[in-house]
Amino acid sequence: MSQLQQYFEPILGKQRTKNRIAAIALIVGGIAAAAWAFSQDYTQYPVARLGALSIIIVPVALIFLGVNLRPHKGLATLADPSRIVWYYGVLKSGHVVAVMIGFDDGELHRFPLPLISIKEGFSQEALQLLHAAAPHASSGFSEELRVAFHKDPPSLKSSRPV
Repeated sequence: MSQLQQYFEPILGKQRTKNRIAAIALIVGGIAAAAWAFSQDYTQYPVARLGALSIIIVPVALIFLGVNLRPHKGLATLADPSRIVWYYGVLKSGHVVAVMIGFDDGELHRFPLPLISIKEGFSQEALQLLHAAAPHASSGFSEELRVAFHKDPPSLKSSRPV
């Protein structure tokens, strides 16, 4: 397992666990709401609306749960850092909340950082790990890099010796 995989795996695991708990809570809540709504008088408009909403929520939550049970596509790709051609931090409210990593096959994957990253410097640590593991990759975001990545991802690798 590469150093990048070891870094991002626990972060992704925590996020996916929270997503699974949220999906299960929506499923249970949706089933309970549907059971209650359908046991009531259908002539009451709010109760019928609650039943219809729960019929929509449960399948959506099941799909969300199914997606979160699948392994993260980008995590396996991090095993070979030579495939990384581009990476940049995603800013939200002035803080890096995720790292986008582009691979030589044209795939772009989002790797979230924990909320504690704002205080603890996780974002800088993640970017430093990426730079150390893939010194040949372009870093930072610009429109030119985005266009170049979509046209020819391997073109973003620098000619510097690795």
